[in-house]
Amino acid sequence: MNVGIYGGGFKPFTTGHYSKLLYACGRDGICKENNVVFLFYGIASRQKGSEYDYTREMAAGIFEIYRDAIERTLTESGKTVHVVEAKPTPIAMTFAAASEFAGVKRLPIFSFTDWGIDPASIDTLTIYAERDSLEDFTRHVGTPKEAAYFGDTVKTGRLQFDPGYEEGIGDKRVVQQFMMQHPELSPEDATQRVRIRGSNVRAAIMTKDPDEISRYLPAVLNDEERAQVINILIRGVPTNEALIRLLIRGFLVG
Repeated sequence: MNVGIYGGGFKPFTTGHYSKLLYACGRDGICKENNVVFLFYGIASRQKGSEYDYTREMAAGIFEIYRDAIERTLTESGKTVHVVEAKPTPIAMTFAAASEFAGVKRLPIFSFTDWGIDPASIDTLTIYAERDSLEDFTRHVGTPKEAAYFGDTVKTGRLQFDPGYEEGIGDKRVVQQFMMQHPELSPEDATQRVRIRGSNVRAAIMTKDPDEISRYLPAVLNDEERAQVINILIRGVPTNEALIRLLIRGFLVG
């Protein structure tokens, strides 16, 4: 059995994040297939660096919608995906999963056995993340901490790290996987949605334009769910009065 883990804070969850999840699911001929994929979904607020206020309450509401939509849609396509609220954080939960898989320790925050999976039945465990985020894990490889966290699973090739990026082809395989679910998109448009940054999505939300926001929401959402997510996201756009206060505060600090 092959198992994949993809985790993040997702403020909010976008087509870029969804493309990485699809890549983790895999498809023969494009990228390694996993029998089971865990999406460790962090629920947290975000306000720094922008007037857009993404609260924990908003994150929790959106998580509930995405959990149902992702598990429903990908299960229908033959994939087994578990969307799990990451407590305390996606990084901590990923370390817990890797440690249990390696047989070095079992932490109470996550166990494969809770999901009906015997860790001994897992052939390979692959952790997916952006290249810089993977450093949270790979920086321990080749150090005395490697054995403490991962046992011998890295040396034997049973624990792998995949950023979805390769020298020479970049993120081509991630884009290809995304286009399998979006054949209506041109390669250019698909690439743009895969590479979209959170700051660009938050800028789109600030317009309050449902069509502009919808461009960066995954196709797993049905019309009702999409409308619910958009309504929640728009709550973070400040009113004129609040925006004036933010501008004055920035002026005084500057």
